[in-house]
Amino acid sequence: GGEDGPTHHGVFGLAYLRHIPNLQVLMPRCVDELRAMIRYAIGHNGPVAIRYPRGELAPQPAYAGHFVPGQWETLRRGEDMALLAAGTMTAEALKAADLLAQRGINASVISASSVKPLDDSCIRRLSARRLPYVTMEEHVLAGGFGSAVAEHCAAHGLRLPDEMIALPDAFIPHGAREDLIRLHGLDSASIAARVSPLANRTA
Repeated sequence: GGEDGPTHHGVFGLAYLRHIPNLQVLMPRCVDELRAMIRYAIGHNGPVAIRYPRGELAPQPAYAGHFVPGQWETLRRGEDMALLAAGTMTAEALKAADLLAQRGINASVISASSVKPLDDSCIRRLSARRLPYVTMEEHVLAGGFGSAVAEHCAAHGLRLPDEMIALPDAFIPHGAREDLIRLHGLDSASIAARVSPLANRTA
């Protein structure tokens, strides 16, 4: 959300939507993907919820795809770890990957815009490769994207995420988005500092 108070930040949406049977839950990374999701939703025979931000986001790679639920988009390839970012966190993940590259760490950035359904094949590939991977979301952890991935892994015997970066179990105070994500460690610098030790872990 924008500069709203603690009761009006949109940080609980996944938690109260994801549990509804047959409801698809989507989080676009940019305006062009939002347009593609709307076109998809109009033609889909079932309910679709699209969670999008109020403000503008930083420039990102162009989106020219045909949206397919359950298929995530790889924006950057790296061999040291993978950053799975939902919606608005994709821009921060790309910037964090640049900071990690300065430390000699090559991180993949995957736009996980389909929160329900998840991309099962992508999660299975990461699990099989023993590649450290991190979920990132501008949402509380409980009931959010990272929780969905962890539930999926537990249900199918897959390796859990190495880190789940999300907002804390607390009401977020009034303030500008940039200040608030920095306060709660969701900015690119904080993310890079938090995940860089993962590159040194052995399987």
